[in-house]
Amino acid sequence: MVTFLIVVRFANMTARILLITLCILACYSERLVGQDRTSRWRDLDSIATFIPADYITKLDSVHDYLHRKGNNDEERIWLFYGYLGIHFKYDESRKNALNAPVFSPQYTAERRKGVCRDYTRVFMYLCDKSGIPNMEVFGRSPMPASDWLRRKLHRAGTRTNHVWNIVFYNNEWHLMDPTWSGVSRIEKFRRTDPKTKKYITWVVKIPNRQYFDVEPKEMMKDHAPNHPAFLLSEMVPTFKTVRRTSSRQKVYREGYDYVSALDELNCYEFPKFTTLYDTACIAYCKRSDLIYEYNYQLYSQLGKQPRSFKPTVEFYEERIAHGKKITGYLATHSVYNLGWIFRDYESYVNKKKERL
Repeated sequence: MVTFLIVVRFANMTARILLITLCILACYSERLVGQDRTSRWRDLDSIATFIPADYITKLDSVHDYLHRKGNNDEERIWLFYGYLGIHFKYDESRKNALNAPVFSPQYTAERRKGVCRDYTRVFMYLCDKSGIPNMEVFGRSPMPASDWLRRKLHRAGTRTNHVWNIVFYNNEWHLMDPTWSGVSRIEKFRRTDPKTKKYITWVVKIPNRQYFDVEPKEMMKDHAPNHPAFLLSEMVPTFKTVRRTSSRQKVYREGYDYVSALDELNCYEFPKFTTLYDTACIAYCKRSDLIYEYNYQLYSQLGKQPRSFKPTVEFYEERIAHGKKITGYLATHSVYNLGWIFRDYESYVNKKKERL
C-alpha cells in the first residue's frame, strides 16, 4: 500500500514537472516568436529607409522593389506605409490652396510631398498594384479654426476635410492614415558585413505608426467617415458625435454588420459610383461624395505628371475611354447621369490631343 502511494505521488510530481516545463517552453517559444516579429518589422523599416536612390521618385519602381521585399500582404502594407512615412512630407502650401491642381500619384511620388488626398492615392496605387483590396475613406477630422473660417469665407465645404484608407489583409479590414505618419525616431544598428566581416552601422528611420492598423475606438477620436461601414464598428455613433467620448456619443445604429457592408461595396469595380454607397453616405452624414470622386477620376491623370512623362495620342484616347467607362458605370449603378460633364471633359481632352 505504501509502495502504491509513493508511486502515485511520484507520478503526480512527474506530471507537474512536465506541465511546468511545457508552460515554460511555450512562454519561451512565444517570446521568441514576438522577438522574431519585432526584428522583422525593424528589417522592413530598414528596407523602406534604404530604397535605392534611382527608384525613390519613380512610383512603379518603388512598388516593384517593396513588393519583392515583402513576403505577404501584411508585410507589403507595412512597407508601403513606411515608404510614405519616411520619405514624404506634408505640403502646407497645397493644404491652404482652395483650388489646388490635381496631382497624379506618380507626380506626388516624384515631389515626395502632398496633402491627405495625395498620400491616400499613392497608398491606394501601391496596394492596387499588389492586388490588395483597399478603399479610400472620405470624412472629417479636427480642423483649425482659421482653416474652417477660411473655407466658410470662400464657400468651400467643411463637412469633408480629410481622407484616409482602409485595407484588407489577414481576412480583416484595417484602418490606416498614412498622412499622419512621418518619421518618429532614428535608430542605429550594428551588423556584420558578409563580405568584409566587419561591423557596419545602419541608420534606420522609424515611421510613426500611431495610425497604422488603428483600433476603431481610437480612430473615432479624430476621424469621422462619411460612410458608417468605414468605422469598422457594430455600434455606429451619429456623424456629429463620432469624435466625442463614448458617454457623449449618440447612437445611429447598433448591431451594424459593417463586414457585410464592406464586402458588398468591395464587389464593385467603382464602389463610390453606386447607389449602395451614395445613399448610405447621404443618410449618415447628409453628404454625397459621388460627383467629387467622379471629377477626380476624370482629371487625376490629366493633372500634374512626372517630368519624364510625355503625353501621346494613345494616352488621351485611353483617358476618354476611361471617362466613358465610369460615366456608363454611374448610369448603370446609380441614379446619376453625368453625360453632360463627360461631354465637356471629352472636348477638353480632344483639344489637348489635337495640340500634339
